[in-house]
Amino acid sequence: MAQLSRRLQEKPSSHLVASWIEWYRRTPILVSRSIMDAVDAGELSKPLDRSGFRAMPRLRVEDVVFGEELLSANDAGIPSIEAFGKSGVLSARELACLSADPRKKDDFEPANPECGFAFDVARDMLSEAKERCDSRGYSSELAWADEFAQNVRRDFPLLNDRKHRRSLAYLDSAATAQRPASVLQAMEDFDKHENANVYRGAYELSMQATASFNDARQAVEEYLGASRREVVFTRNTTESINLVALSWGSHNIERGDVIVTTLAEHHSNYLPWLLLSQRVGAHVELVRLSSDGSIDEADYERALALKPKLVALSQMSNVIGVENPLDRLVKRAKSVGARVLIDAAQGLPHCGMRVDELDADWVAFSGHKIYGPMGIGCLWISADAFNEMDPVMSGGGSISHVGEGSYYLRPLAIQYEAGTPAISQAIGLAEAIRYVKGLGPNNICRHERVMTRYLMDGLRSIEGVTVWGDHTAQEGLHGLVSFTVEGVKPITVSKFLASLGVAIRAGGHCALPLHASMGLTGTCRISMATGTCRISMATYTTKEELDAALLALRLLVRLLSRSPALKEPFAREDSIRRHYAQVAAQASQCDIHVGEAVQLYDDRIVAGLPDAAIAASRGCGDPVAKAELKAGEHVLDLGSGGGIDAIIASRLVGASGHVYGLDMTPEMIELANKNASEANAENVEFIEGNIESIPLPDNSVDVVLSNCVLNFSSN
Repeated sequence: MAQLSRRLQEKPSSHLVASWIEWYRRTPILVSRSIMDAVDAGELSKPLDRSGFRAMPRLRVEDVVFGEELLSANDAGIPSIEAFGKSGVLSARELACLSADPRKKDDFEPANPECGFAFDVARDMLSEAKERCDSRGYSSELAWADEFAQNVRRDFPLLNDRKHRRSLAYLDSAATAQRPASVLQAMEDFDKHENANVYRGAYELSMQATASFNDARQAVEEYLGASRREVVFTRNTTESINLVALSWGSHNIERGDVIVTTLAEHHSNYLPWLLLSQRVGAHVELVRLSSDGSIDEADYERALALKPKLVALSQMSNVIGVENPLDRLVKRAKSVGARVLIDAAQGLPHCGMRVDELDADWVAFSGHKIYGPMGIGCLWISADAFNEMDPVMSGGGSISHVGEGSYYLRPLAIQYEAGTPAISQAIGLAEAIRYVKGLGPNNICRHERVMTRYLMDGLRSIEGVTVWGDHTAQEGLHGLVSFTVEGVKPITVSKFLASLGVAIRAGGHCALPLHASMGLTGTCRISMATGTCRISMATYTTKEELDAALLALRLLVRLLSRSPALKEPFAREDSIRRHYAQVAAQASQCDIHVGEAVQLYDDRIVAGLPDAAIAASRGCGDPVAKAELKAGEHVLDLGSGGGIDAIIASRLVGASGHVYGLDMTPEMIELANKNASEANAENVEFIEGNIESIPLPDNSVDVVLSNCVLNFSSN
């Protein structure tokens, strides 16, 4: 903080954002510019007193950024890459379109010399793609899929407005699908001509609103194959799952019970069960995945042997994009007496769902992923599960009668809809479902299969791109593909593509345990290096949009190869990991003490440290105190930062001992030396780490300290 504060004071126009992270009630907070301006750099530079205490500035809510909001704020990016995106080059869609038609390209006079480079890359890519399609025999099928998407696209106003019609490649439909005109019109018609509250109104406007609302519920029930009043309108999938956790879980899950879910789940189908288990003393058992991204059914059987009371599964992973064999998985769960919840948020728009053909107890989905409005979702409840639930909210709309000391609930699903419902949104959702049915499930599947195949072939042709999950079988051809680019952080890839008009999503996708299991976590709990890049399609996705994404990725890789120095920030991060791995390996004869900051999702991040040392350090937040240093000992402090721990350690080992502070950041070494000088610590030495070897002779250290977050590669 001192270093950052000085930099801001020296250069007030700097857009630097502090990367100092504090924890408050399990929430990471990033100190903002406003509080950094008020920090006294001189005070922060002073070492801690013997009690280890220093008063820190008090944080206000308006001075911090919470959670994943800090991702884009904290990424410096690659200046040269960003400059290319801002240099006036056409959007990737425009480049691909012009390159596909030489006549259009000849009439175009680029204002920027980089356009010539981009055109060359686009021309080569499109030529290769055509040869692949022809040789693999799906050119005609691709032409059909593209024509289908072009026709569908006419129904979506946002994709046809003047701003986005030619430049935007919208490939983030797994986060939110665009809405067709019919959905927007249905909501507008209600708001303009039928707006009144539902139920209990004897006047015509209210009765018409009630009829429209009931028709919307019926449309959803018919689409799912549900019986009357089995569908609850909620805000979204997250609320639906939390409703089950509270209204069923709180009454049926007890101490010692087991809940089974998988590593593939969205946080919304994991955290409600984790919080419930922590409240009542139950246990959440996570099923691992196979190498192709599907559920490891052998591990699933192991988990079912624990006799779980609940099994929570997703229809399709929002990261891997592979459909799960729900028929088989649900039958096995039912055979051991478990209730089953299905998160259909990602799968429903692609695969559909018939609850009358699936022996599940709950199915949850969101309207905005199936071309409907935001703020509306559904929870289907089976008759058996309904009898084991109690509403967690009450009030108007959910009761049929209230007396002094008594009440009667309304029948079935409606008792879970306390208060005025989202009437307009429900009507919009019903219209979205009618729209999907009108497109035809066979046409939807046919389109996404060939488009996914085309995207996969294109991604595989780009050097340094790794695709996660198996997208060769039909279960993986649902228009959702996650990938990484070697040496480039996902957020940087996403920003570069965005600068060329390509909208994809990057990060943990609300599935951090899954990314941790794939070895894709960064060097802190919230990290720019965490996660994957994700391309997700819908029925309106065209070949030209996929070409735009593939072209942008090729341009990124070509820019990196053209200027190898651009990879330095990422090579540096890799060197830090290698360096700490070497330190850990060479320090195997020492006592090793690590702080709790190294505890992430599993033990892989501390690979190379002796098991006994790791076990002994669990729960130890202060490695200096844990080490109980003795006079005359020689100490190595890994990731010494500003040198505070090393300075404290130097006092404990006395004049006959010595402390080495090792850090990869020159600025931190400079700050640490300044702090040591002010503290008159003569027996401490700060060294900028060498990526090839540790700058210390073997066996010269008695104790190794580390309070930084270590991150080693998966192997």
